[in-house]
Amino acid sequence: LELMPLSGAYFTDRSQDIGMAEVIVPDGSDLIGKTVTESAFRDRTGLTVIGLRRGGVAHELGLRDEQLRLGDTLL
Repeated sequence: LELMPLSGAYFTDRSQDIGMAEVIVPDGSDLIGKTVTESAFRDRTGLTVIGLRRGGVAHELGLRDEQLRLGDTLL
């Protein structure tokens, strides 16, 4: 997990207050092929996945059981 600069005053202020992060699964990540549960994402990062975007499509249900792929964006 790598911190990235935020843009826009509103998002900078609000995201720090509520602790939001957008995470993109990079090439070579050990997350690829694992579900959010299998990866112990929350234990490892302290973050709870509340959304998944894949190929421009947002997935809201069944996130715990969805196998992660290269380029997936987690919220």
